[in-house]
Amino acid sequence: MKTWTIAALALLLCGCDDQGLPPDDTLKPAVTVQFLEASCTEAWLRLVTRNVSPPYTVTLLRNDSAVATISSPPADTTVIDEELSPSRTYTYRARLTATSGLNLTGDPVQART
Repeated sequence: MKTWTIAALALLLCGCDDQGLPPDDTLKPAVTVQFLEASCTEAWLRLVTRNVSPPYTVTLLRNDSAVATISSPPADTTVIDEELSPSRTYTYRARLTATSGLNLTGDPVQART
């Protein structure tokens, strides 16, 4: 009984060390673009921002060229990219620039018309 008491007391005093856990990425500021759907000449894309305070701008890049710039959009915004060529693959990326100095670029996503 005495051994169990000492062991339980040692566990309570030492506790668990959570430093080995990975950081919670949901708390970091982020910008992403997601491919929703495409027609022959249009692509529907979803821009998502997380944990960013206005003012900021989000630039949608198609094949590394800006196709849209939106000032402080809602956290979830649908964008339609028009006048695309049929049967082509396009690479999209979102870039966020805040007046606070924050600069983020999301991962690329591909869309095929």
